[in-house]
Amino acid sequence: MEIEIGVGKGRFILDEAVRRPDTGFLGIERVRKYLRMTHLRLNELGCENVRLICEDAGYVVRQLVVDNSIAAYHVYFPDPWPKRKHHKRRIIQPDFVRHLYRTLNPSGVLRICTDHQQYAHHIDLAVKSLPEWEEVRTWSEMARTEESSTATHFEVKYSREKRMVYWTECRCPNEKPIR
Repeated sequence: MEIEIGVGKGRFILDEAVRRPDTGFLGIERVRKYLRMTHLRLNELGCENVRLICEDAGYVVRQLVVDNSIAAYHVYFPDPWPKRKHHKRRIIQPDFVRHLYRTLNPSGVLRICTDHQQYAHHIDLAVKSLPEWEEVRTWSEMARTEESSTATHFEVKYSREKRMVYWTECRCPNEKPIR
C-alpha cells in the first residue's frame, strides 16, 4: 500500500494506479472538489486499486494507519504556508514525520517535493530531526516534463514556468528498530 497525501486533481495517483495495477493506493485530500474530480477520473479509468478519503492527513496517519504497513508516502507540493505566523499549519513537522516513519514498512520510502525554497529547508530540518532514517537525500531540479508518467499537475505547470522543484527522499532501514 502506498499513500499520496494531498491528491489534488489526481494526476499522480491515477497515473501510478494504471501503471502499477498490483499496488494498492490510498489518496488523502481535504478539498472535496478535488476529491470528487479524482473520483470521477478513477471511475472513468476503471481502477480498482485506489481508495480515496476526504480527511485531514495528520489525523489519518496518526490515528488510522497501522505501524509498519505502508510501502511509500508521496507528499507533492503541500501548501507551504509562507507567512511566519502560519508555519504551524504546515503538514511536514517533526511530529508528523515521526508518525510517517512509524507507519512505513522496513525499507519504506517517504518522498516530498515543493517549489518553495524556504519550505524545502523546513522539510529538510523536519526529516533530519529523526535520526532513524537509513538514508535522507535532498536535491533540486527543474520540474519534470509532461511526458513523465508520475508528474503531478504542479510539476507540469512548474516545468512550463521553468521553476525549481526541491525534493526530499527518506528511506527506512531494512530492519527498523522496535520502539
